[in-house]
Amino acid sequence: MDTLTFYGIVLKEVLYNDNDKILTVLTANKGIISVTAKGVKSIKSKNSSAVQLFCYSEFEILKYKNQYVLKSANLKDGFYGIRDDVEKYALACYFAEITAFFATSENDETDVLRLLLNALYVVAKDENKPLWLTKAAFELKLACVCGFAPQFEYCKSCGTALGAIHSKHVFFSFAENEIICEDCVSKNGNNYGENLKKLSVSASFAIQYVINSQINRFATFKLDGINASAFCEFCEKYLIYTAERSFESLKFYYSIKKQLLKDQK
Repeated sequence: MDTLTFYGIVLKEVLYNDNDKILTVLTANKGIISVTAKGVKSIKSKNSSAVQLFCYSEFEILKYKNQYVLKSANLKDGFYGIRDDVEKYALACYFAEITAFFATSENDETDVLRLLLNALYVVAKDENKPLWLTKAAFELKLACVCGFAPQFEYCKSCGTALGAIHSKHVFFSFAENEIICEDCVSKNGNNYGENLKKLSVSASFAIQYVINSQINRFATFKLDGINASAFCEFCEKYLIYTAERSFESLKFYYSIKKQLLKDQK
């Protein structure tokens, strides 16, 4: 039986028996691992505070064959600001679910871990950053970090660089995973099918920024009005299109937002 040490974030917890949990943990070197945590629901457990949902902790793990069993856990950051706000909690649940979907097991997921840590920090502690911007930027950056970056450098048809396109809009082809300038769509629109997303050049530059940004600066920009709306719609649709599935936590997040808006009236 080997003893291993990992730093990781708890993405999911499943209760079993009276005091035990099965944890889904994102680690840097091993990616997604499943950890059996015995007795952590007990008030006497010294590990209970470090194995809560969204906690970033140092885990000491016993590995027996292909199973990981928790020996001890030392909390590094609990991101407690998330638990004080129902909208932030719902958004963090969504981040955890899509991260668990895209991240792999038994592989190096250092960049994914860094990205999620940065996103949870912003949600929990940065009151100046709107949640919609963090959500959209995280959706897109997660896809990029996991190898599914869209092509936003130049028009697929004529090769014009995004910065040299003179029209006010470009189109993104989900089928081709590339942008097409407005002139090319006007001339050859029938060749590109119906699954095109119209975007302002300003929104496109925001998308390009997220694609090329350093992980710790993935959401350090501002966007207003119709450009912000188009940016958010694109990032969410791109993630879902790439995943080829929907996510229950996203439905939960929108149900919370809807209820909050209703309560404000």
